[in-house]
Amino acid sequence: MYLDPLDPGSGVSIITMTRGKLNAAIVALPDDLLLLTEGELRKRIKPTRVDYCLRTSFWREYEQSIRVGRDYITALSVLTGICSDAYFYQHFLKDDIRVAWLVKPVQTYMKEIEAVLMRGTERLWELMEVELEVTDKDGNKKVDPRLAAVLLETIKMVEARAKGHAMLRSEARSVSVNVQAPAAALPRTDHRTLNARMIELSERMHGVAIVGTEEVLEPVESGEVPPGSEADQ
Repeated sequence: MYLDPLDPGSGVSIITMTRGKLNAAIVALPDDLLLLTEGELRKRIKPTRVDYCLRTSFWREYEQSIRVGRDYITALSVLTGICSDAYFYQHFLKDDIRVAWLVKPVQTYMKEIEAVLMRGTERLWELMEVELEVTDKDGNKKVDPRLAAVLLETIKMVEARAKGHAMLRSEARSVSVNVQAPAAALPRTDHRTLNARMIELSERMHGVAIVGTEEVLEPVESGEVPPGSEADQ
């Protein structure tokens, strides 16, 4: 169950866990600022390196307090090694927007990032399904080279990411494999479909395939001589 750090009744509230001037600055925040997203607050204040360090330190102290069962966060533990008392009390805490940005839960920020990634995936699908043929002034349909180029780049990017994720999974598996047991053969990743699509688009754009024509090498069984090698001649 999610417990809101800004809810005084949640049991893990930053309102009840802070003291002194830090607590007073948080309690005094107007509701309209608390309703803004992290991104909206960030645009208004344009945080400095010190501001970012203070926000990171604040939530690290919060998480540490929850973990060890401590029911308070001190301003000193937040600002030590980052800024002076004068900056924190006379500049940072006197700016309501900065304080609102400080207490914006990092968990909420990460959810916003995940939402952006989800929307980005949707846009990739839209690019993959774009119609390449356009009608010229004479009523003839032809492939728009600019749209085809965009689609080719999209396919290349998706393929590169897919290969990258496959490589990461393979490396993770190799690290965790039992060295006493024989390693199981990993499934082959087949990119022929993407390769064929790239060749088709390239031929339609240029009349000849200039991309996606890399030769796909089949594995050679032990003891076989690859065709065309010196030993085969």
